[in-house]
Amino acid sequence: MYKLRFIVIAILFGVCSHGAYAQVDLNFGKASRQQSICLNAWIMRDFQSLSSQHILFRYDSKNYYLMTMKRGCFGLLPSSRLYPKRSDKVCPNRRDEIEYEDKLGRVESCIVDTIDHVESRDAAEALIEERKEAKRKKKDKD
Repeated sequence: MYKLRFIVIAILFGVCSHGAYAQVDLNFGKASRQQSICLNAWIMRDFQSLSSQHILFRYDSKNYYLMTMKRGCFGLLPSSRLYPKRSDKVCPNRRDEIEYEDKLGRVESCIVDTIDHVESRDAAEALIEERKEAKRKKKDKD
């Protein structure tokens, strides 16, 4: 009976934490401008630093999240650990920060600018390039 109770609690916890994972009606990234994607701390264990300003988190084989920082973060590329600074989740609309350990073991922090749902690493890199190009065009226009 104890084992069954433990299994039921574990399943319920998994379902509840999955539902709180992305706060966008579980449409994974199809948020309006008023909504934003928030990431729970437990997803921050499986990530790849794409640059000093971009981190890719893997939720499962079909769902990835690209986190973009307000500015480049020194030491982020070879980072070994990553976690929210103030709470159990990170939301860009609250100016949340992430903390990470750089190569030398120092704790650094960066402000999160955006979090976007992408379908793969290639899609994340394409989004990064698209934003760079849009920024260049805007700068040339001004």
